[in-house]
Amino acid sequence: MFNFETARVGGAGALGLIQTTGELSNGEEMEYGLGLHLFEYRGSRGLGHSGGVAGFRSNLAYFPEHRFGVALWGNSVTFSDSALLDQVIDIYLGDCLEAEPENEIYAESETSFVTKNGEMRVSFSRNEEKANGGLIVSEGGEEQTGQRVVQPPSEILAQYIGRYYCDTVDTVWEIEDKDGKLAIQHFRLSSLPPLTYLEKDKCSERLATQVGRL
Repeated sequence: MFNFETARVGGAGALGLIQTTGELSNGEEMEYGLGLHLFEYRGSRGLGHSGGVAGFRSNLAYFPEHRFGVALWGNSVTFSDSALLDQVIDIYLGDCLEAEPENEIYAESETSFVTKNGEMRVSFSRNEEKANGGLIVSEGGEEQTGQRVVQPPSEILAQYIGRYYCDTVDTVWEIEDKDGKLAIQHFRLSSLPPLTYLEKDKCSERLATQVGRL
């Protein structure tokens, strides 16, 4: 991270290029340079990147004006690198950062809400029983969707407990009851998060990186 100040590796020209933002075809500026995420956190300019594969998470953030950076590594799929990174930044730079804005939400209709500044809209979809079944969050021209999670009765979860053989890779997965939730186990993996029941025969792991059927 000190190289962001010294430019010893690559020189000032290279450091300038990787911090140059791209532009979309509609003229909108991206929050990404040539290999770096360029962002603003509580009023301070930051740059960095995250990464990870199965069983590993990492994140790095550097704030030039404060000459401060954080690098995190974790060897677990349950390691929430982004949340922990924010906590560390808040501890060390708390007095130097702007207060987090409070966004009150106002109702537009029975199923749609918008923040006071108009930057975020939250909409709920209805299922056949008229209950809230899904969530759509719109911000900055992008949409993220979510499905409402309902904890089913234990007798329904019990139907999925057992050993499952996969002939494609010749291995066995085990589904167990762990504190009232389904947990998937494999002899080569450890510390897997519990499964979240979504609907009949469909579950996802807690970090929402995988969705599968039983």
